Amino acid sequence: MTDANRTASPKALASSQRHGNDKRPKIMEIAIGGGIVLTGETLGRAIVYFYTFFLARTIGVEGLGLFTLGLAVVSIAFSLATLGLTQAIVRFGAIYATDGEKARLNDILVKSFSISLAAGISVTLGLLTLAPWLSNNIFNAPHLTPVLILLGLTIPFTIARSIFLATTRAFKIVWMFTLVERLFLTICTLVLTIALVALSLGLRGVCIAQIISSVLAAFLSYYLLSQILPGVFKRREPGVSTATLLKFSLPLSVVSLIHFTYERTETIFLGFMSNVANVGIYNIALRTANFEIMFVHSLSVIFSPFISDLYERKAMAELESLYKTTAQWSFTVGLAMFMIFVIFSEPILGLFGSEFKKGTTVLVILGVGQLVNAGVGQSGYLLVMTGHSGLALMNTIVLLASSVILDVTLIPRYGLLGAAIAGSLAIMIFSVLRAAQVYHIFKMHPFKRAFWKPAVAGMVAMSATYTLRLVFFAGRDTLALFVLSPIFLSLFILVIYKLGLESDDRVVLLTIWNKMKGFLPLPVK
Repeated sequence: MTDANRTASPKALASSQRHGNDKRPKIMEIAIGGGIVLTGETLGRAIVYFYTFFLARTIGVEGLGLFTLGLAVVSIAFSLATLGLTQAIVRFGAIYATDGEKARLNDILVKSFSISLAAGISVTLGLLTLAPWLSNNIFNAPHLTPVLILLGLTIPFTIARSIFLATTRAFKIVWMFTLVERLFLTICTLVLTIALVALSLGLRGVCIAQIISSVLAAFLSYYLLSQILPGVFKRREPGVSTATLLKFSLPLSVVSLIHFTYERTETIFLGFMSNVANVGIYNIALRTANFEIMFVHSLSVIFSPFISDLYERKAMAELESLYKTTAQWSFTVGLAMFMIFVIFSEPILGLFGSEFKKGTTVLVILGVGQLVNAGVGQSGYLLVMTGHSGLALMNTIVLLASSVILDVTLIPRYGLLGAAIAGSLAIMIFSVLRAAQVYHIFKMHPFKRAFWKPAVAGMVAMSATYTLRLVFFAGRDTLALFVLSPIFLSLFILVIYKLGLESDDRVVLLTIWNKMKGFLPLPVK
């Protein structure tokens, strides 16, 4: 047992006693949180998607490519600066997130904020200095320099927001993260971008909107945190030591850096080996494919502290049940989205402009990889939140290495299509590897027999929808997209319902429905 575990054990025991008196099943708490976050995630992604649509229509495919490339570089720099401390706050903060221990949690917050902000300022200064060299010598795109400089200014504020919101997640309060990250930030960015582009500021206005939104979101995050953690930065008692925090977080910082880099390798290699126009096309296809894993991300926000809590209490049977159930939900949502992409890939991308139709096959290929990712559920978070950060580091190194090797091999030969194949294969390797490791360590796998139900429902709904498109909507692709997509989803849900719902699914659907009827999200107590 490590020093950290010995320190945390009395708190974990107290937590166990409190939870033992809580008669509400964890599945309902996850359902409430998942329902809130899924609603916010869906709205947020819809707003971001419209935002990307607006950019494609106003600054064009090359402007979108420059902006995407700039965001990729800045995101990697941000990941380097956080030092993995956001996940450390969730991991250790969940132990101290009680009325009597808030001063200890505050100590963790102060240490994490101070270290990561100092690192963020240093990284920002480095990026501002290197921006001209990166633009001219690496990407051969001189117009990228002002984009990197402006977007680089968002890094300190993004770090502050991430630290504050990670602390709210330690309290298992998910609506604050959803409100800020998925709704306020996206809406604010969209509104400011529209206003500044209308003032003829073009790509520069898009970047300025990012800066203003980051500043406002950081202050909102601080305000929300102060409502549940009085005396932020003031009331402190010794909690986890700085050494313990960094021992946990530093391997995760490398994981995060590698993962952020992986998510942008195709973007970077396309910018380096191809051109910024292909970067823009690939970005649209990737953003579309990522709708498949929105439920995975939604569940991870609420599921992460539950993993830590259940593991500390050695409630492995309950943890396994949640692991399987959340994987089934993720696969069901992912499969429905993937089949829509298969049927309507060309009209979806055509909405952004005729030049984006080059990404039709790219979207389907990326969708295959994300479907596998959705199917293994929370495997990665299960490894991290049970203390296997070193294993997570190894996995992410494998992910980045496979992605780079595939990119270097395929992009020069096949261009945009090669990037899609590389990205899809890398995420499939990564997903299967994590699930296999969870099984090896805990003898758990994410699959339930009920996985066949969404598969059958998808085939029935896709066959019927595709037939309707051929018979009634030949040559009218855009109209088919808007008319037949709701029909597909209705058929998909109906067939699943007719095949029979699991008991956990009934609890989840009823809980989410009751929560959505209230509309305004409430904290999970």
